[in-house]
Amino acid sequence: WFNELICNHTLDGVALPKEIKIIAACNPYREYKHNLQEKSWYHKDPLIKYVYRVFPLCQTVKAHLWQFGSLSELDERQYISEMTKDRKKELKACAQAIFDSEAHFIAEKIFKSQNFVRTKLQDVAMVSLRDVERCLKIFVWLVNHYVTGNCNSDCMKQCLVVSLGICYYFRLNKSKRKNYTKEMSTNTENFLDILKKEMEKFSDAFYSLNTEIIAETEALEEILFMLFICIVTTTPIVLVGDPGTSKTLAFQLLKDRLSEPNIKELQKKLQEQGINLEIKPLHV
Repeated sequence: WFNELICNHTLDGVALPKEIKIIAACNPYREYKHNLQEKSWYHKDPLIKYVYRVFPLCQTVKAHLWQFGSLSELDERQYISEMTKDRKKELKACAQAIFDSEAHFIAEKIFKSQNFVRTKLQDVAMVSLRDVERCLKIFVWLVNHYVTGNCNSDCMKQCLVVSLGICYYFRLNKSKRKNYTKEMSTNTENFLDILKKEMEKFSDAFYSLNTEIIAETEALEEILFMLFICIVTTTPIVLVGDPGTSKTLAFQLLKDRLSEPNIKELQKKLQEQGINLEIKPLHV
């Protein structure tokens, strides 16, 4: 029916009115450029080698195909700049004045993150404007809920670092993380130092509730931090990792800490770390 609709302008043999114009969009049927043999389970999925999980179009439809391509660097930078400026109205009043002076800095850091991930992971489809939207969503939420008292430039940059960490940094391997840290750091501020400081605030509050012995590994700390931020900001996240990388343990701990009996104590511990969040119990 799709072929008939696009090519013949009919449906079940019945011609459509001339006033009806059919427009369709599809993802490209294109293979990844990077090495997919790094993971042994890839060969079990016939569609895993493609950027999008799609099947090829039939030949008759291809005759009507127009290649949109991808955004140029200039276009992407302009999109990111406008998307960033548009978020001002969502910020609390005390943050809006500071935001005006930081908007260009924020947009540039996001643009550089997009370009870094796209380049290092060797495929243009590794990032899109959805990643920008996700990063800005988390940033706005953190500024509005995470920052207490008067918001200043340093607070805003801390929120940006956390947002960039969630959306870009944590998806990279160790060697690429080092390069990304250099790219995001300034002469006076180290990206990773700021991110780790914010993670430690959360983990100190989280682990202080432990009644059992848990190895506080770097992997567990990262996963807990990512899951917590994504839960409170209602941001979808998919965790992918080898067995034994604390994924299940992280879920179990979060389920326990965010449950009705423990939520108030967690909020109290977070407040001791300077994090004032109103958190609703997690219902699972």
